[in-house]
Amino acid sequence: MVAKVLRGLTFVLSVSFWSTGVLGALEDINEIQSRDVPTPGQPVSGGFATYFSQNGLAGACGQVHADSALIAAMDIAIFSNSLCGQLVRITNTQNQKNVTVAIADECSTCQNAESIDLSLGAFEAIADLEQGTVPIMWTLL
Repeated sequence: MVAKVLRGLTFVLSVSFWSTGVLGALEDINEIQSRDVPTPGQPVSGGFATYFSQNGLAGACGQVHADSALIAAMDIAIFSNSLCGQLVRITNTQNQKNVTVAIADECSTCQNAESIDLSLGAFEAIADLEQGTVPIMWTLL
């Protein structure tokens, strides 16, 4: 009898943890769906550009690109697959140089939601690699 009660308790606890996990996942989905993606043409400031190497790996959008390709990784707070291929004009606010890139990946290490990680080729179009990080503003096209 005790074994049956314990199994029943284990089942109830398992169902309880499972339902909590599902509810938590649904809350995460709702949070992701409610992200504020900037409107095309609306300038976004307060971010920083950094750079990355593809290393022969596909980005979150599923494609492998050369390091010279003009691509970028959008901060995870904003990124969604619907942004894959979206063109973005990025301006270095220190020197006013700009480059147009296509979103190809997500950035989990960006400083904030307004920051974008650029391919080597894209970063070199607006700054010297030695700078590492530059302040930017950007606009979805």
